[in-house]
Amino acid sequence: MKILLISNPVIRDGRPSTYIPLGILSLATILRNEGFDAEIFDINAVSDDPTYPEALEEILARAPDVIGFSAWCNMYSYLVRLAELIRKRKPEVKIIFGGVHASYTDMETISAFPQIDIVVRGECDHTITDIMSSIHNPHSLRQISGLTFHDGDEVITTPYRGPVRDLDDLPLPDYNLFPSMRFVDCVAIDIGRGCPFNCAYCVTNRMSERKFRLRSVDNVMAIVRNLVAEHKKTRLRFEHDLLTLNRQWLLHLCDELEREELGIEWSCFSRIDTVDEEMLDRMAAAGCKGIYFGIESGSPRMQEILNKRLDLTRAVPVVRRAYANGIEVASGFITGFPQETPEDIADSMRLIMDLYLAGDREISIIDLWLLVPFPGSPLFEQYGHTLSLDEHHSDFALHPKTPIDLDLIRRYPRVFSTLYHYATEHVDRTTFVRVIYLMVNLICMRYTAFMLARDDRFHFPEKLLEHLPSLELPAGNIYHHSGTCSALSAVCDFIKEAFKQREFEHHPIHELMKFDLVWHDVWSSEAHGLPYRIEEFDYDVLGFIKEIKSDRFRTLPKSLSRDPCALLFRKTGDMTVDVIKMPALFKGKTGWHVHS
Repeated sequence: MKILLISNPVIRDGRPSTYIPLGILSLATILRNEGFDAEIFDINAVSDDPTYPEALEEILARAPDVIGFSAWCNMYSYLVRLAELIRKRKPEVKIIFGGVHASYTDMETISAFPQIDIVVRGECDHTITDIMSSIHNPHSLRQISGLTFHDGDEVITTPYRGPVRDLDDLPLPDYNLFPSMRFVDCVAIDIGRGCPFNCAYCVTNRMSERKFRLRSVDNVMAIVRNLVAEHKKTRLRFEHDLLTLNRQWLLHLCDELEREELGIEWSCFSRIDTVDEEMLDRMAAAGCKGIYFGIESGSPRMQEILNKRLDLTRAVPVVRRAYANGIEVASGFITGFPQETPEDIADSMRLIMDLYLAGDREISIIDLWLLVPFPGSPLFEQYGHTLSLDEHHSDFALHPKTPIDLDLIRRYPRVFSTLYHYATEHVDRTTFVRVIYLMVNLICMRYTAFMLARDDRFHFPEKLLEHLPSLELPAGNIYHHSGTCSALSAVCDFIKEAFKQREFEHHPIHELMKFDLVWHDVWSSEAHGLPYRIEEFDYDVLGFIKEIKSDRFRTLPKSLSRDPCALLFRKTGDMTVDVIKMPALFKGKTGWHVHS
């Protein structure tokens, strides 16, 4: 029996992106150890086309008897359609869906889509061999925990088994089973599972029964050694929703990483209230180069409503300490919560800007997302009946391209809820979309953003929120326009309109916006060779910027030279832009585009 385990499709920057699917890597390792013919199929490697036109033929060419899909929320509709195509071409194949989203839409999925034979609910590391041994015997399947499946016209749901208790009971993952291993630069490791918190928008904590688990340090080190010795991989990502919760365990891991001197760099996920200065120092010494903090909201009120309960006053100091240790920080925010008010949005915008200006070279990474309705989450139980659909989905999802796809999504809103949004109580949907569009583009313009945040005369963000209805949105999904030159220009036009009063007529922000736009235009140039551009400014904008950077983006410069200048913007080979002040003889010769 040939078993084909298929990784979830992932779209980044409009193209499929290969990643290591840790869940099916674990299952494939277990199956192979028990003598099963199991193969991992990296669907993201078959094409650069986000519609994966070759996927069906590539799958069928492997002649599988059983196909297991790791089905995430973002591509669920695509996988349902792909399963239907497989069933039409090869009716005898058994098709299994697993993963968090499938676990909490199991009855709807099985009832609506006969091409899917089984949904595996929760973690199935301890049951996968029994499932495959019993795949053609519904009576035997009834004895296996955590399954929802067809038995003739009847839908059977067996009792939930619960999560794996001791992760050290699992075999070490065999990375040789992942066919695209050589193409992966940063390798993920399943460090642990489960989160003890109960955030209202999240569902993974429910799936893990809020049981926080970690592999032993010895177990982790064995995996790390194998990746370094056998695969020559030294950039790692320690996968766990909350790596830093167990302080003693983490410090022990840091000690071992330092002691063995394996030369690795690693990143992880965390909360700002589960790290301290000593921990960040030790993590950095042990090779940590990146941390992702889920902040979600800058509003203390929303922190309580969402049951996140972060002490937001810790956010900026934690980010600064991390950067002081050479650890790059990304902070995640979500907007579009049903209970959010304009005041909550303003709080988030302020914290976003403070964190953005708190990093290395005074810039840190910010992710800002529209809320995704996850089935099984407390928010879904409260607001799931209010789902509405528009074109603004997260940028890692495949958007419905045909009337068939769109009809499928519209007919089953609870199955494909993550492409929908909740009705809101205080703020209309368009406001949330405009806030996202404004902020994701504003943080592409560091000096414009700095001036808005640091000059109290701008009353950021309330003044911009007051004028927000005049911000024109592009056609289609806003995420497809993030950081484009046209989007940045549109945001600058909006800022100019919001502050067109006489007192801002000669404000430095106008020259800073021009600087940011030219810089980004040169940086994003795809022309052959090294592009150059010379622009003239009404004052010494480069000297002004140097003062901003010397003070680490904390306060406004005390002086401003009104001497006009011409600046050369030059894109270098490593995707950076050098800016050079030109001699006076270049005055009047600006706007040049030169290629070497």
